[in-house]
Amino acid sequence: TLRHTELLNNLAFYKSAEIIYGSSILTKSNCIINQLNFDSTFFKLILSLLIFSTFNYTYYTNVAPINLIDMKTVLHIQNIYTELAWRYLICKYNHEQAVISFSNLIRCLFSLNNTIIEAIELEPCKYMIDMIIEHTKRKDKYIN
Repeated sequence: TLRHTELLNNLAFYKSAEIIYGSSILTKSNCIINQLNFDSTFFKLILSLLIFSTFNYTYYTNVAPINLIDMKTVLHIQNIYTELAWRYLICKYNHEQAVISFSNLIRCLFSLNNTIIEAIELEPCKYMIDMIIEHTKRKDKYIN
């Protein structure tokens, strides 16, 4: 992750990202990264929870939507991971610290979501995504 590798502290990486996203988004991203001070077990549980998230904000809309056949099963899986994450926090910390950690996570996710949307809507980012998609399509034609 950006936090563990400290990529944003690397001047060359920071300047390259700043050209694409601008300093405002990088500042917001850095603040969010600094707030994500979870241990690795909790972070893995949250990533598992997010994988089964039903929220979908996609830049590239030229793809048929994926219909989840059994939404109740997906929600059940989300509930299991949420419960595991909560029980982990309760076991590791006391109830008060678990509440603080979980609310911090939710705040970070909302901030991260807003920053991602802002970044994706920038023209250089849209252009890069379009170029990657086109490049992938061309490579796929050569492979098949």
